[in-house]
Amino acid sequence: MGGIQYIVDENSNRTAVVIPLKGQERAIEEFLEDLYGHGKIQERNGEDTISREELLKGLKDDGLL
Repeated sequence: MGGIQYIVDENSNRTAVVIPLKGQERAIEEFLEDLYGHGKIQERNGEDTISREELLKGLKDDGLL
């Protein structure tokens, strides 16, 4: 991938990256979707879980299956 630029601090440590959009839109969209999904997983960490059977029953009760 050409055209990538890095932003560096006063010690030349990379602190950010600039990626050209042309030709990269789908890759960036997928990355952002993954990042969002990861955040949602972290938010729900520790919640109670239900069995597969309970899930299926709930979906059927709601008319979704």
